[in-house]
Amino acid sequence: MNRSIIKDKIGTADIYHCDCRDMLSSMPDSCADLIVSSPPYSMGREYEDRSAGLEEFRKLHESIFADMYRILKPSGSICWQVGSHVAKGEVMPLDIEVYNLFTEMGNRYAPPLVCRGRIIWTFGHGLHCRHRFSGRHETILWLTKGDVRGDVDGLPPYDIWDIPNVKGNHVEKTAHPCQYPIALPKRLVHVLTAEGDLVVDPFLGAGTTGAAAVLEGRRFAGAEMQKEYIQIAEERIRQAAAGTLRYRADVPVIAPDPRTAQARRPEGW
Repeated sequence: MNRSIIKDKIGTADIYHCDCRDMLSSMPDSCADLIVSSPPYSMGREYEDRSAGLEEFRKLHESIFADMYRILKPSGSICWQVGSHVAKGEVMPLDIEVYNLFTEMGNRYAPPLVCRGRIIWTFGHGLHCRHRFSGRHETILWLTKGDVRGDVDGLPPYDIWDIPNVKGNHVEKTAHPCQYPIALPKRLVHVLTAEGDLVVDPFLGAGTTGAAAVLEGRRFAGAEMQKEYIQIAEERIRQAAAGTLRYRADVPVIAPDPRTAQARRPEGW
């Protein structure tokens, strides 16, 4: 395992260049207060196995669940962000798969893993599809190991969050093709953990969760297999620690310029 550690005055971020299963298996019991991630959707993106499908998505989650449950503290939370698996024109909402997998496996343990909420992350613009309705939302499942910890009064009083996606000229855009905005995990970290708590992201990607954790004064551990993304994540987390990271403030969305491509309807609509 190639491990690099970023330490700063706000906290400590441990970045693992490895398969997340190696990182999770090396972590002690009941060490994590919050696990936040967005796993590969098994849709053949450039960082995924192009031969993978929905069955591989299931197998991946089955292979990491026991260690995620083991490292999670009692009353700790898992927040799992997913969209849909699309294959041969069929759309499968992945939060259904995650709910079924996590609750079924969680019921084998005491305390069980309980789903406490389902947040809809909506974004007004993105890829225009020609043969199906264009996707403008993804889902975050919030599950806890036993009783709820945290006070959701610190969040918007509803479960639909309108936060712009990281596309085009978004200030947070990196070379990673599918990163979520810092505001998304930052809200979760803020309300479900306390200063100094440990936040874990098994699928680090561009380091968004790590940056959000550091900005909130939390400790962090994350794993990523792709060297290019590890380098991006490390740099962003360093910038977050130094107070130089550029990111979109969590403020209400402003209507886009109607002259831009993102605001125009596809031809024929």
